[in-house]
Amino acid sequence: DSTCDCTAISSNGNVCLKYTCVTQKREPTCFPSRSTIVTENGVKKSLSYIDIGERVLVINKENKLIYEPIEDFIHLKRNANDTELNNVIFASRLHSDDHIKYVYKNEIILDKIRNIDLTTEEGYYAPLTPSGTIIIDNVLVSNFASVNNHYLAHNVMKIY
Repeated sequence: DSTCDCTAISSNGNVCLKYTCVTQKREPTCFPSRSTIVTENGVKKSLSYIDIGERVLVINKENKLIYEPIEDFIHLKRNANDTELNNVIFASRLHSDDHIKYVYKNEIILDKIRNIDLTTEEGYYAPLTPSGTIIIDNVLVSNFASVNNHYLAHNVMKIY
């Protein structure tokens, strides 16, 4: 997050000639170790037990449930504390009555958020899949929790 101030103005006062900006360092916003995913063999596993290459449930562009491999972890720290509210689908932008997609009995459901609780959890994980999406705790989420544009973040990460 950045804030900028105009520090030099044109002689007529209509144009800013120089901005000074300050950027605040953001901590990783990921998922806690106890969050779960579903593997291709149908096993529900906590993120702390997932390995690179393991195939996990995602929703593809056609809105179908498929399995993709974990390619890497954007962040992985097993014993750190993180705040769950900052961990889901650009959580800072979610509010009660917003809509999310989740999986129930192998069906994709669109539903309203009824309330949001703030909790502290251990560890933080950000698994990366080819589609840039993943089902965590039965909810469709982006792999890119701290970026406000999923499409842009996914295309930037493709080069790595």
